[in-house]
Amino acid sequence: GVAMTMLGSFVGGIFVMRFGLMPTLFWGGVAMGASNLLYVLLAAVGNSVPVFMAVISVENFANGLGGVAAIAY
Repeated sequence: GVAMTMLGSFVGGIFVMRFGLMPTLFWGGVAMGASNLLYVLLAAVGNSVPVFMAVISVENFANGLGGVAAIAY
């Protein structure tokens, strides 16, 4: 959890430097919203710890990426 959030924050910082604040803020928000759709996949798969871990990891990464842009804004 924490490692993926830190990785997402690092990538978000690189994106802000490379592409600018507003595009990173937009795509970070899209990633944060889209990561919630992975819970639909989890519901379809059923009880699966590996899928659950992947969904949580992707969500934490997206929250780190979008969070950096939101804080910078």
